[in-house]
Amino acid sequence: MRRALDAYRAAGQTVGLPLMLALLAEGHAGCGDLPSAFDCVAAARAAAGASGEIRALAEIHRVEGTLHAAGGDRGAAERCFRQAIAVARKQAERWWELRAVTSLARLALKTGAPPTIS
Repeated sequence: MRRALDAYRAAGQTVGLPLMLALLAEGHAGCGDLPSAFDCVAAARAAAGASGEIRALAEIHRVEGTLHAAGGDRGAAERCFRQAIAVARKQAERWWELRAVTSLARLALKTGAPPTIS
């Protein structure tokens, strides 16, 4: 994934880069490399800011939440999921909203502390 992204960047492409970086973050997390995953989330956020491509911001927040959850920081995870929900609702992006609400619900099931979903 990293080589493909490097080639994509080398070709001067930026369309979809924030989402691709968020997916790379999930890949790193799946391998247990949370520091690299957080680096990818930061790069995704920076790429979105630099390009003005904000359609994946909700997903970037959601992915960051899953990383915090994996690292045991329930509070940070919940804040990220709530931010993802808010951004998705503002953008009327129902798919990203559903993913974020589902992640928040999973966090509640895992920790036994029900969140308030409004």
